Amino acid sequence: MSDNKRIAKNTAFLYLRQLIVMVVAIYTSRVILDVLGASDYGIYNVVGGIVTMMSFLNGALGSSSSRFLTYELGRGNQDKLNRTFSASLNLHICVALIVLILGETLGLWFFYEKLVIPDDRMVAAFWVYQFSIITTMISFTQVPYNASLIAHENMSIYAYVGLYEAISKLLIVYLLMVSPIDKLIFYGLLLMLNSVGIQLFYRFYTTKRYEECRFRLVKEKPLYKTLLGYSGWDLFGGVAVICQGEGINILLNMFFGPIVNAARAIAFQIQNAVSMFVGSFLTAVRPQVVKSHAEGDEENMYSLTFSGMKYAFLLMLALAVPVILEIRYILNLWLGKGAPKETAVFASLVLVNAIFQAWHSGYLMAFHAIGRIKTGNLTGGVLMILSLPILIGGIKIRLKIS
Repeated sequence: MSDNKRIAKNTAFLYLRQLIVMVVAIYTSRVILDVLGASDYGIYNVVGGIVTMMSFLNGALGSSSSRFLTYELGRGNQDKLNRTFSASLNLHICVALIVLILGETLGLWFFYEKLVIPDDRMVAAFWVYQFSIITTMISFTQVPYNASLIAHENMSIYAYVGLYEAISKLLIVYLLMVSPIDKLIFYGLLLMLNSVGIQLFYRFYTTKRYEECRFRLVKEKPLYKTLLGYSGWDLFGGVAVICQGEGINILLNMFFGPIVNAARAIAFQIQNAVSMFVGSFLTAVRPQVVKSHAEGDEENMYSLTFSGMKYAFLLMLALAVPVILEIRYILNLWLGKGAPKETAVFASLVLVNAIFQAWHSGYLMAFHAIGRIKTGNLTGGVLMILSLPILIGGIKIRLKIS
């Protein structure tokens, strides 16, 4: 099968998955907002954000794992592929343990001392926080298995699991509506169990299907050094993304409370629904870019990269602009009067950012393929981090004026 046909096939499978998930998410998010209320919905998102802030290590290592697994698969080196997978899994287990330690020390301090949570919701928020830590730890150790699926370009399994995700989310909504216990705690528990179940299925599937996913003890220091060295600049980029995303979320909570967090969370659901088409397309293109470099076909690598950049940008532009122009109508149709009043502004801003991010994500593919990731992460990361002091200054000026 040619590269273009394979990309088209994998993109179709990913689009099918995302469409199913999106349609269900549009319905379930409205019901969940009604059942939980804006305050509890905001609490869930900001509390989970504390754990997400500690996931920058995982993002950097995940990018490194995906690149090297795809690279070795392109070279056809099965033994090196297995050793790379096992070393990557060891590193992700270490990261999961670090997250557990940080989450139960520094994270808990921040939870109790800095977040704005109503006193009568502290117990519920605490349990949501613990569920988030467990979910995050499991997802960290899952990264090498998912990276192997992407390296093999086996996107059809994502479509099948997407169908299960859709059904399970509908079931979660139903159970939440009829539950006699605290709905915020129950919602956090159900999401944790569902996420862990999906991750374990992926683990079982890849272990049975791909030989390199069978773990073995690896003590090669040069291999660990290579994986960690490559992830260095991705680590900086990951810190920047977390600082911008969850840092802003926490700042908004500290200054304005959980209702504003709910508005921002809804805005990002809209962004995710629009961005998923571009993300699925780039996920299908990325393995071909890395494999072309591994095979020494630089011309094809750059051709795929530039095509990916162009189509990702145009696709995001075509999807985001109509949503921005009709955002208030969409929110009213989707959530009725349940949406916080700040949601429309947040949604428009994050969609404008997503348009430019689509172009940035496209050209990063080539940098990751050839291992030169400093430039993209440095420029993008600095701009993201600068958004925090700008936001703090803007909030303080606005509060003084009012």
